[in-house]
Amino acid sequence: MAADQKQQLDSLNVVIKQLHEDNLKLENKISDFNNEIEKVDQTIGKIKNQKTIVKEIYHEKISNIDKLTSREVDSFFTDRYK
Repeated sequence: MAADQKQQLDSLNVVIKQLHEDNLKLENKISDFNNEIEKVDQTIGKIKNQKTIVKEIYHEKISNIDKLTSREVDSFFTDRYK
């Protein structure tokens, strides 16, 4: 093998090594982003649960509005829109 061919192979090996290092860095970033996405998904899930609970509470209150006196209805809407 000629010296210039050996030098080209060494240069290619250096480039390949750098590409592997760059690839590893990118994989680590992807992993970090996936972790962040998982945290956001968990937060969204919690918010959806809280929204469902609040929705059920107000649905129950609205369903029971026929049983309230006018003073209680007034108080309900006053509290709701504070």
